[in-house]
Amino acid sequence: MPGNRLTAGDRRQIEEALAADMSFAAIGRRLNRPASTISREVLRNGGPERYRAEHAQHATDWRAHRRTPGTVAPAEAGSEAVDAFADDFVRVMLRTGLPPMAARVLARLMVTDTASATAADLAERLRVSRAAVSRAVGYLETVAMIRRERPAGQRREHYVVDDGMWRAALADTIRTNTMWAETARQGSDLLGRDSPAGIRLHWIAVFFADLNDRVTGAPRATAAAGAVCCCSNQVCCARSAGPGAPTGEEFREHLGVGVGVGVAAGRVC
Repeated sequence: MPGNRLTAGDRRQIEEALAADMSFAAIGRRLNRPASTISREVLRNGGPERYRAEHAQHATDWRAHRRTPGTVAPAEAGSEAVDAFADDFVRVMLRTGLPPMAARVLARLMVTDTASATAADLAERLRVSRAAVSRAVGYLETVAMIRRERPAGQRREHYVVDDGMWRAALADTIRTNTMWAETARQGSDLLGRDSPAGIRLHWIAVFFADLNDRVTGAPRATAAAGAVCCCSNQVCCARSAGPGAPTGEEFREHLGVGVGVGVAAGRVC
């Protein structure tokens, strides 16, 4: 087997093989290299559709030049350190409710310099079927976390992480909180704030309205006019807007909410 580093000649063969639509595994067999070596080389240099041997060689030479003694080079896409980080990223996303394969696809796109890949790239890198990738991509598209694009002159679609996805996710969260607040307010008005159920719904409405104010940075009016506090002994302390209205801190204390902390179990009336 040749040395660990790919040569300029190797890179030219990789470019020619990609143009012939060969897989990473087939290219690896041709060069007597592991498929993982080929996939790392291609994915960190633009992907199968954008890979150019000359550019890849220049990039490699530049990385080698900047690694002067005493410095630590950043991890490269496809390295063990990046793979470990991607796995950690997947675990975090799983805790938010993202399906496992969707989390793996998104994490892989996130740690790719171009933030894009084809279904073949992802299937090869994740060692799964293209059908599994397609299902994951379909889910991620429905929640506006990625989008498809087909570069001019290319046959295959690329899946791309949309830089605006976090703003879109935040806007969706605000809309969801607004629906919670409005629906709970309607229920509170229907049942009456003098009933335990009406009081419970009222505080749910106030909580989500306050949450939106925190997210958007708007002045927090956590105690709406006619706010009613229901304590654990069911003795209600009615307070109206004005000097006697509960402050934001009183409201958060009532709900068991601290800065950056969710509602404590069992504290919402």
